[in-house]
Amino acid sequence: LGVQGRAFSGSSHGVRTSPNPVSAGEAAALVAKLEQELLPPPPAWLPPLLAAPGCRVVGFGERTSIFALAASIPTAGEAGPGEGARLTPASVWAAVERSLGKSDAEMAEATGADSLHDEEDLVLPKLLLLHTIMRRLGVDGVRYVRTMGNAEGVLVYEPLWSGSGEGVP
Repeated sequence: LGVQGRAFSGSSHGVRTSPNPVSAGEAAALVAKLEQELLPPPPAWLPPLLAAPGCRVVGFGERTSIFALAASIPTAGEAGPGEGARLTPASVWAAVERSLGKSDAEMAEATGADSLHDEEDLVLPKLLLLHTIMRRLGVDGVRYVRTMGNAEGVLVYEPLWSGSGEGVP
């Protein structure tokens, strides 16, 4: 994307070029590039739906999904909020700030070797993309639900979409 002035390529950890460590300035530059050049404005019908009373936004995916990642970054020495977490732009940005300036090895150590699944190099790009999209769409929160390839099942799981959603992972 031109933010760090180097090419990123590859398909697996150890072969991919890592952006880490990422500085605060580089993170801000990527957010600006996403906002100004790469992300189109939302379709006109979407913002009113997201602003409607009772609107629920759910992010689902397996352990390497953008939502799982945001839910796994620890806060002040504690574990990340985990599955069922309500991710907000502020909580995602706090995860960004906790990840700045860390090498791949430091990122793995800070989160626990297994939680990133050899994708330490993707932590900040994913977090910055999630934060930017949430802000762009005006989403104040996303509930993370872990799935294993059954994304359609999330769509028909009644407790997730009715009532308060309490007790839903």
